Parts: sequence; C-alpha cells; structure tokens
Amino acid sequence: LVDVLFKFDANSQIVMHRHLAHNNTFVIQGEHRLYEPNGKLKEVRRVGSMTSSPPSEDPHREGGGDQDVIIAFNIRGDGVLYELLDDDMQIIGTISMQDLVDLHAAK
Repeated sequence: LVDVLFKFDANSQIVMHRHLAHNNTFVIQGEHRLYEPNGKLKEVRRVGSMTSSPPSEDPHREGGGDQDVIIAFNIRGDGVLYELLDDDMQIIGTISMQDLVDLHAAK
C-alpha cells in the first residue's frame, strides 16, 4: 500500500500506461482527465471526486484540464504497478512498488 500525490500539467498528457494494481484516487485540485490511446477524451474527474479502479489491461493517458491537477493516489499491489507504453503499445518501462520505496528512501 502506498499513498502518492501526483501533479499533472494543465492541457497536457502523461505517457500512456496500464494500471496493474488497484488505484483509489481523490482529485484535490483541477480536473483529472483520462484519454484513450488515440487521444480521445475518455473521462473527466472533477475536484472532490473519488474513484476506485481495479487493475486493467486497458491503456490510457492522463492529464490536467485548464489548470494543473493534483490527485491523491492510494495504490494497492505488489510487484509491477504500472506498465509504461509507447504509441505502438510496446512496454517501454515499468513502475514497481520497490521503485516507489526506493524513491521514498532517496528523498
């Protein structure tokens, strides 16, 4: 179990990825936008919204709306939590629970 604050820039998208662990989210500031792999807007989560999402093989991108978005993530899982993908859906990297532990230890 790990709690992380993410900030995504306004009007931009982060790298395409898949969630391989359960994620609970709470939008603290702005709009949390989710996008299909083709760039089409899939969902908008407004400030104050909470979401519970099981692991999924469906890739997507995320980003902020008209202002930077700040989101609290509660991530529940072991091993690899996220697969990072290129535009051809090839895995270009991963983020594991150990990666997050190491980041915390290095602060």
